[in-house]
Amino acid sequence: MRKFDIDFLDDFSEEALVDELRRLASELDQDSLSRRDIDQFGRMSSAVVLKRFGSLRKALQAAGLRPRRFMKASDAELLDVVEALWVE
Repeated sequence: MRKFDIDFLDDFSEEALVDELRRLASELDQDSLSRRDIDQFGRMSSAVVLKRFGSLRKALQAAGLRPRRFMKASDAELLDVVEALWVE
């Protein structure tokens, strides 16, 4: 019978999840991740990330990654977008 290797995280602390998000982004050569990226290539499910951080956006920000879209953006983030558009 074929033996399967299962490679999950040993620790599901915020620090371990942030490290895994960074590793995954680096491996995929991206500055952002989707739930699908995490579920397909990560060593934890996106559900674990959402439960720990409350949202994918908060998790990506904690990892220093860029959220893909603005949902519930803060006033400061919206002003940054307006400023960036104004300069262009």
